[in-house]
Amino acid sequence: MYKLKVQVLLLEDGYHQRSLFVGADIFGFGPELVEAVRAEAALWGIRPECIILNASHTHYGPGTVSHAIPGLGGLDIEFTRRVCAAITNALPVLYQDLSPS
Repeated sequence: MYKLKVQVLLLEDGYHQRSLFVGADIFGFGPELVEAVRAEAALWGIRPECIILNASHTHYGPGTVSHAIPGLGGLDIEFTRRVCAAITNALPVLYQDLSPS
C-alpha cells in the first residue's frame, strides 16, 4: 500500500513575513480545501498570497476536489478534513522550529 504524504515548509523573512509551502500526494487542492487551509494559516499571520499549494495529482487517493468529472470519484469530505488538519497541525511545530538560515 502506498502512503500518501504531506510536506509543509514555513519560512519567515527578517520582516516577519511568513510564507507557507505545501506539497501533498492528493489529486488536487479543491476550493473547499484551499479556503480551509487559508483560514487556518491566517491564524498564524500567513496571508493567502503567501501560500503555495502543490498537489502531486495522484489518482490513488480519495477525492479532494468537488469539480472533478464523475468517473474520478466525488469529494471525500472526511479525507479532505484530514489533509487540512495534517497541514494546519504542523504550523505550531514549524513556528517553534523557525531558525535563521
